[in-house]
Amino acid sequence: SAKQFKSATEAFEQAVECPVGGTVGRVWLEYARFLQERNKLRTAQQVFLRALVGTNNTGGAVHDEQDRNLLWGEFLELSRTTTENPDLKLSELKQAIQEEHAGSDDNQDEYYGQGPPATKRPRLGGASSVKQEMLNGDGDDDDDEDDGPTIRTHVVTPTDVELEIQTLTEAVQNVPNDPTF
Repeated sequence: SAKQFKSATEAFEQAVECPVGGTVGRVWLEYARFLQERNKLRTAQQVFLRALVGTNNTGGAVHDEQDRNLLWGEFLELSRTTTENPDLKLSELKQAIQEEHAGSDDNQDEYYGQGPPATKRPRLGGASSVKQEMLNGDGDDDDDEDDGPTIRTHVVTPTDVELEIQTLTEAVQNVPNDPTF
């Protein structure tokens, strides 16, 4: 229903605006997927853009290299669908976005995969961790174009989502009691 959609959207917005949760690529990815499942494709694109390149000179919210690669891969798939261009390459998508936002961010090279590398954070093991494999080509690509990495992700189960929600909720609840904040 419309009320449930609004409530869920508000919850996602709170999560991405959170100083902790807003830097986690998985939160942005689930938000974009939620919108895609409800055919809110333009809004899903805007979520990817906020996560990856930001708005109003803020830069992207997600800085972890693995998270950014996952988000770019999903954004590319969405863009291939919405533009009806199944051959769209990651480099073409990044270039189009960079041209659209030209001059809007002094640090834009970092957010388009150029310049200094993004930061990495340690990954936790276990069944609920996101498992992804980055492949930098399979050797049979004859066109010598940078198609970007191929990204494979493991299917996230409801148990995984519940664990992530519980962890984020506990972290957010403990922030007011933490003297470092």
